[in-house]
Amino acid sequence: MISRRTRARLDFVGNLAVLALVIVLRHTSLSQDYEQRDDGCTDCSSPTAQSDSAMQSGGAPANTLESAQTPSLRGDWVLIGVVSGVCYRLCSDRDIAGIRRSRTRRWTLVLGIWLGQAVLALDDQDTSHSFGLGSSVGAVCYRTKYGLLSSLPDR
Repeated sequence: MISRRTRARLDFVGNLAVLALVIVLRHTSLSQDYEQRDDGCTDCSSPTAQSDSAMQSGGAPANTLESAQTPSLRGDWVLIGVVSGVCYRLCSDRDIAGIRRSRTRRWTLVLGIWLGQAVLALDDQDTSHSFGLGSSVGAVCYRTKYGLLSSLPDR
């Protein structure tokens, strides 16, 4: 059985890896967006402008799909994600409602969080990206305090 401290450290490393991956992917995507804007288009910020510019030059539209664009960060959803990540780990560390001891209760809570996201319409790419990023930031901050710098909180 893995100790609570080891589990907290693994949680920290996993969320730190997620943050590093998100930063690398955003940097790569933003630099590609910047290079595409240097093709002479005066207003390439919108997909229709990119499509019109490509059609006028006789080529196929480039990056007209919403999924191909870098999602923008929404500060309010990043903050909600941070609070969500911290609260989940706080409840788990303090074993509130027995979620640390019971796998069923823990998965019920996770399912509730997912349902809450569905009700709040997190199907929007910008919103879900911001929420996920905030959740990882909250997890890293919480695990830095409880798990790396000091001991885990008891009941």
